[in-house]
Amino acid sequence: QGRTAPTIIPHLFKGTYRPNPSTPLVLQSIHSSFLLELIEGHNNNNNNNNNNTKKMAQQEDGYYPRINSTMLMSGQHSGMIVSIVGTIEACDGQFATVKCADGGQARFQVDPSFAQPPGTTLELVGAVMEGNVVQLFITRDMGSDFDMDVYNKMITEVQANPKFAEYFSPGQ
Repeated sequence: QGRTAPTIIPHLFKGTYRPNPSTPLVLQSIHSSFLLELIEGHNNNNNNNNNNTKKMAQQEDGYYPRINSTMLMSGQHSGMIVSIVGTIEACDGQFATVKCADGGQARFQVDPSFAQPPGTTLELVGAVMEGNVVQLFITRDMGSDFDMDVYNKMITEVQANPKFAEYFSPGQ
C-alpha cells in the first residue's frame, strides 16, 4: 500500500516547509520519528549520520536515483532517498526482502501494516540507512508483466551513460 505523506518529504529536506520552526514536525507516517532525526541531525550525532543528513538535504525535490542491489551495496547512496524496483520475496512485519532487477537482494525496514504478498513487483522508495537497509517510505505496484532485465539494463547501461545524463538527473 502506498503512502501519501512522503510527498512532502523533499520540501522538508530542503528546509522550505516548516510552518513554525519552534514547533516539531509531525508527519502522518509510521516513520516520522526517523525522518525527524534525519532532518534535525540528532541521530547519535556522529559524522556518518551527519554526512547522510547532508546528502539528503542536497537531493533535488522529487529526484530519487534508480538503483539495483549492486548499487545499493556499493555504499555510494548511503543516506540518500532512492528508488528500487524488485519483487517481494519475504516479509516478517519488520523487514521485507526484495529481489532486485539485477537478481540481488535488498532489505527494507517496513511498518507492521506492510502487506504485500511474495511475488509482487513494486517500486520501493526510501532512505538508505546504516548497513544498506532501506527505510521504506512509499511503494508503487509495477504489475505482473514488468520486465526486470530490461529495467536493469536501463539503469546500468542507459542511466549511467553520460550521453543520457540529462534524462536521469534533477532538472535545472
